[in-house]
Amino acid sequence: MKSTSIITIAMLILMAGAGSAASGDGTMKVNPSSVTAGIDNDFIFTFNNQAHTFSPGSQATITVPSSWTAPQETDSNGNGYVSVTAIGAPTFSYSVSGQTITVNFETNKDKNKGFTISYKKATAPSGSYKFTTKTKNGYSGSLKNINTQPTIKVSPASGILVVSGFASTTLAGNIGSFTVKAIDANGNIAVGYTGKVHFTSSDKMAELPEDHKFNTKDNGIHTFSAKLKTAGTQWIKATDRAKSSITGSQTDIQVKMPEYTHTLTPSPKVGDSVKDTVTSTSTSGNKMQFKWLRPNGQTARTKYVTRSTNYIDSFKPDIEGSWGINVKEFDNKGAQLGTSSTSFSATVNPEFGKLGAVLPLFAVSFIFMNFRKRFNK
Repeated sequence: MKSTSIITIAMLILMAGAGSAASGDGTMKVNPSSVTAGIDNDFIFTFNNQAHTFSPGSQATITVPSSWTAPQETDSNGNGYVSVTAIGAPTFSYSVSGQTITVNFETNKDKNKGFTISYKKATAPSGSYKFTTKTKNGYSGSLKNINTQPTIKVSPASGILVVSGFASTTLAGNIGSFTVKAIDANGNIAVGYTGKVHFTSSDKMAELPEDHKFNTKDNGIHTFSAKLKTAGTQWIKATDRAKSSITGSQTDIQVKMPEYTHTLTPSPKVGDSVKDTVTSTSTSGNKMQFKWLRPNGQTARTKYVTRSTNYIDSFKPDIEGSWGINVKEFDNKGAQLGTSSTSFSATVNPEFGKLGAVLPLFAVSFIFMNFRKRFNK
């Protein structure tokens, strides 16, 4: 009886040991954990070693389900792009092979350290998906599943339009292309969609496409072009004309003003022609307003110049002092794209200075001679 009890206790100890060794160390969490089918999303997976310390040779893998966008590490603007960032500066390297992301790391005996995996522009059909995560500590041993696997729930789309592809950062007035995809309730492209789509934007000056009626040749996808012209954060929205609930938008588009460089005639003098050559980074601007300001702030002249390669205007300052030049760039629709300003100092021409010194003496001499003539009479 006694020996049986000893054997039983030994078996329990072995089973407990086997149970603890059956799972990998650390946790992996994902955000967001709930999305809509057919829409590209950016995900952050966060690994934490908690109370465990990972020695050199440690490894973690996470496998993306096969129906999801394939992960890749070569095109930072492409779908499925993966990058890894350390938390607490552990030593690490990473690679992507097929659907699996592998991170080699160590935590230098620190606790609550780890890394984040960024997985961008990814999508999947509706369903609940487990991203199998495994870890191993040190060079020895094998990869084991962690206790709680990160899971993402993909809800069915109730018939939507997905707007994507417009550059996330663009210059005001520059043309950009984007794609509209019709998505069915299962998150798949609705190849038979034939609705008419209307476009709107937060940018009231935007040039947007005309309404487009999808046809069978579109197969649920069509590419458009647009110009956003107002600096700031903007969005573009597509909405079905007949059913407004079928809609979608691309948000967080950063529109920036063009940049300008002024090249002025050096060391200008009063009466000299001062030329201002303005270079713009905009590709759509075609007219610029030049406003020349006297030292007292009053406008000396306003002129509109049509763009050649650059914008060029000239003016002759008529008084000395600090002059200003304000410019505004417009596109062919009259929308203002950006502004800039510069200044220059106009000095008195030395020749005028000499003449100015002689004139008073000449005047005094003339008055004296005239006085003598009158006196002699």
